[in-house]
Amino acid sequence: MRILLTTIVFIIFASPSWSISNETLLKHCKQFANNGFESSGLSEGGIIGSTVCWSYILSAIEQGQENCEASIIVDSLANKQKKAIDRVDFKGVATGMVLRGTSAKHEDLYAVIQNFINFVENNPKEFKYIPNAENWLYRDWPCKTKYRN
Repeated sequence: MRILLTTIVFIIFASPSWSISNETLLKHCKQFANNGFESSGLSEGGIIGSTVCWSYILSAIEQGQENCEASIIVDSLANKQKKAIDRVDFKGVATGMVLRGTSAKHEDLYAVIQNFINFVENNPKEFKYIPNAENWLYRDWPCKTKYRN
């Protein structure tokens, strides 16, 4: 049972990407936002940058949606466990997923991009770090379940 839970945690908490800094993503997203969230009219490098921006943010949204949906499934599994210790293990995993989950949808993409831009511009000490969706996605579009309403 614990091996199953550990496996779920490693799969669900995987990040969309760890290879880009906030500063680099900010540069790409800001150019995209300043162009009205349109790629037309951008240079070839700008088009690539806008694609990096929206695909990164969209994958963070999708991962957050998966975490939120999975937390509901794990919670229902927890309620079916006969041993109290197994119920506690499942509830802990469900709570962790919900904290890394989001209610944001694909249609929120531009708002989430703008939220990322605002967060990084207001927190320049974060420039060198990887984008952490807990700061600009999960906080403002939280997963809505009984663990976090």
